[in-house]
Amino acid sequence: MACSSAPSLSVLAALLLSLGIALVLPQLVVCVATMTHSEGLQNFDPSLSTPTLTYEHEVFVSFCGADTRTSFTAYLFAALDRKRIVA
Repeated sequence: MACSSAPSLSVLAALLLSLGIALVLPQLVVCVATMTHSEGLQNFDPSLSTPTLTYEHEVFVSFCGADTRTSFTAYLFAALDRKRIVA
């Protein structure tokens, strides 16, 4: 997947706004892609009293630029996890 700053930043901004996160990204290129999982509905076990948690989308986050693994990226992954978004 090729990184391009304009479309990726707009996708990330929309995602972060939906998570309630305010963000300033000076000179940071971000690529976000989602992939639908059709097998999610096949994981349902009708014998269980409550359905198992399945995911519809998987998010791949890729950063180009300064190392952000211990600050921004960790915060982003924690926010995605709280919203039950697989990243």
